[in-house]
Amino acid sequence: MSSLPVVGAAMTIDELENHRNWLFEKSRDLELQSFIDADVLNGDWTPRADRARKLLDGFKGRVGIHGPFWGFVIASQDPDIRAVVSRRMLQGLDVAPRSAARTWSSTAPIRPGAITTSTTIPASAKASSIIAIRRCGKP
Repeated sequence: MSSLPVVGAAMTIDELENHRNWLFEKSRDLELQSFIDADVLNGDWTPRADRARKLLDGFKGRVGIHGPFWGFVIASQDPDIRAVVSRRMLQGLDVAPRSAARTWSSTAPIRPGAITTSTTIPASAKASSIIAIRRCGKP
């Protein structure tokens, strides 16, 4: 008889603190969702990332972050909007290694009303990700 898969979780750092034992118990996959908001990324997010790293000290499961996605369209025709989107995505990539995340996921709101997709990339692939992000939405 095969064993059942172990369920992971997507949660904020506050929720991580509350459910830490449950996550550690079976090395559950974790997606941190504390870095999706522009206000967080425009501020000093390093204490938040450091707190996550400390809470995850000794954790053996896979850790990722969900990157920013609220309020922007990747395929904007406006180059100024594309620049903001690129900056926001790059800010999200900077968070990953500081917070102990090894992957970075983002919902891709290509255009209003479109079906969105989610992409996960290794946080270590920052250089190639930067190139792709800078090209995002260019006609």
